[in-house]
Amino acid sequence: MPFFTLKPTRTFSRAQHQLKNSLLFLLIVLIIGTVGFRLIEDYSLLDAVYMTIISVSTTGFKEVHPLSVEGKIFTVFLIIFGFGALAYTAGRAAQYFFEQEYLWRRRMQKKIRDLKNHTVVCGFGRMGKEICNVLSSHDTPFVVIERDSDAINDLIEKEYAYIEGDAIDDEVLIRAEIKKATSLIAVLSSDAENVFVVLSARDLKPELNILARAESEASEKKLVKAGANKVILPYILGGRRIALTLIKPDIIDFIEVVASGSQFELTLEQIELSGRSELVNLELQKTFIRSDLDIIIVAIIRAEGKIEYNPKGNTTLKPHDKLMAIGKRKDLAILEELAKA
Repeated sequence: MPFFTLKPTRTFSRAQHQLKNSLLFLLIVLIIGTVGFRLIEDYSLLDAVYMTIISVSTTGFKEVHPLSVEGKIFTVFLIIFGFGALAYTAGRAAQYFFEQEYLWRRRMQKKIRDLKNHTVVCGFGRMGKEICNVLSSHDTPFVVIERDSDAINDLIEKEYAYIEGDAIDDEVLIRAEIKKATSLIAVLSSDAENVFVVLSARDLKPELNILARAESEASEKKLVKAGANKVILPYILGGRRIALTLIKPDIIDFIEVVASGSQFELTLEQIELSGRSELVNLELQKTFIRSDLDIIIVAIIRAEGKIEYNPKGNTTLKPHDKLMAIGKRKDLAILEELAKA
């Protein structure tokens, strides 16, 4: 599920009711006009519809046949009511679409202003889309910065929060509430743009966690110098994955299942212990993580950065330890609550 909905709501607002009623009234006028011309002037159905349309729209075309006195009187009233109905419907349509666009943008801007501890994703290309899909599936708040109109249409369709603009512009980053964000992901189309984004983001918020994509090893070094915490080279990762898929296919399949959580509800999570968690200062075997929740702790990353693989039962948990845990989503959710409490 997306973090929040950005599309215009489908609820029947006052403007929607007015537009619906005006369309109904206009339809009734058209029906009355058609029936009237058929009864009064004995027009064919096509001629009656034609006369009704040119009368309501006041286009001024010549009548099909000369009108009788009754027909002229009927046409006068049809023009008055028809033009009024048409003008009212046009006004209500303009009001409805203005409200939908205006209110939608206001809601989106408010949601973005209310964001905190979120991720700023710069770029919504092929990699950006996949990143946002994963963030959305994990209910992680994020906002996208994009300037391409086609990509923006995709963002609207997927109901993702976005800001239209250039991510290398400091003002755009500020609008994305970068100073309240915890992370930034730079996946723009060129390495040069990603370097500029990283420089700007690091200047605006020095403690921000920044991830960036690079197309070459030379760009990787520049991005690190610019301030990126981690740089990903897709072609290297892709090459390794292809090779391992050939050499050890079952291992790759298992890793994909665990990493994505797409099958059997089995997934891998990183869970950090707060200082007030009831799990802190307990030995791993006394927490019942394995026995009750059926969760496997693969590794523990200590606050100072040390990694303990396959921790033993007598390993003591400490504040701000990060647990690399494999288990079912519902069980991991319970563990996450215990880690926060």
